[in-house]
Amino acid sequence: MEARRAARPVKRILRSKLGWALVVIYVVAFIAVYYDVQEHRGTFLYDIWLDLLAVPYILIVGRLLLGQPTFEVHAHEPWGLVPAVIFCSAFVLLVGAGLEHAVRGVLKKLRG
Repeated sequence: MEARRAARPVKRILRSKLGWALVVIYVVAFIAVYYDVQEHRGTFLYDIWLDLLAVPYILIVGRLLLGQPTFEVHAHEPWGLVPAVIFCSAFVLLVGAGLEHAVRGVLKKLRG
């Protein structure tokens, strides 16, 4: 019985349509920015948009967990971007599922 109850939030997150829609938008945006960055390689702040898209990864993994004050991601290290995309996609999925759950709760209360 307890195992079922513990599995409900995981199922709710994995079934979130808003969460998965946000993940798709995030991944498409990241890929588009990565290809744009490759065209401007070597210019000043050429990969700033990748850094902005990877802010949750940089702050949570790099700064909090690893404790590295200069943790960053680079466009010239594509295999270093894979964990950032996976982590940020999971983060976006959680945020989307949380928003969906909150909106459904508010709508359920309003309907009575």
